[in-house]
Amino acid sequence: MFGPDWIEMKFRLKEGSHGSTSTHEAYAHETLAEFVDSLITQQRCTDLFPRQPGWTYDILCRRQSLIQLVEHLEENGEMVTVGEMFRGGETIHWRIYDETGQEMEDFTVEDYERRIGRRITNPESREVMAEVLALLR
Repeated sequence: MFGPDWIEMKFRLKEGSHGSTSTHEAYAHETLAEFVDSLITQQRCTDLFPRQPGWTYDILCRRQSLIQLVEHLEENGEMVTVGEMFRGGETIHWRIYDETGQEMEDFTVEDYERRIGRRITNPESREVMAEVLALLR
């Protein structure tokens, strides 16, 4: 029989300041480190994962870096579960930064392709990115 720790929680994952939104699911018993790793794994499969040298990413919730929080908890030998940290339904922000530390936000699909040095081949990613950028103009 499954207990309350097996409660499935859903989160909104927003890519960048003006990016698309998808759903991410986690169980209440997962550690925050496992949750962050699963977010990174999900994003690694997209065209919006930073692949250029010097580019970085961060995962934010409530304007706090979850990556830094996990590092702090691990340094102090502490552990927090997803169920202790969240209620479910929160928006998690995936941010990409270039080599100067500037957030990649207001750019066209072609600008992004030029900066990463390759073409985005996933048609759905191209279409969503173009639609969102058109709304911002």
